[in-house]
Amino acid sequence: MFFGNKTTVEDVAPLHAKIAELEKSNQSLQNELTQLKVENATFKNNAVLSELISSLTESLLNACQSDLTLLQKDLAENVSQLEEIEALNKDNRENAVGI
Repeated sequence: MFFGNKTTVEDVAPLHAKIAELEKSNQSLQNELTQLKVENATFKNNAVLSELISSLTESLLNACQSDLTLLQKDLAENVSQLEEIEALNKDNRENAVGI
């Protein structure tokens, strides 16, 4: 079956060394790939969290703006009512002086 095969141990030894070197390199690359997958998953999680934080911040700002608008409206109405009361009090004081 192996007619004419003149391969010697000296010919095969460097090939075994090269195979061992390639297996070591392959294992190193597999470890690096595993680490990169972990980092990628972390980046994806951080991107999702960043988007969630951005969305929540925007919603909170919109709600605060709405509340502020309502408070400003109420404050303006209350100031107007206080001015009316002050004017009525002034009229009452002036009328009381004449009594």
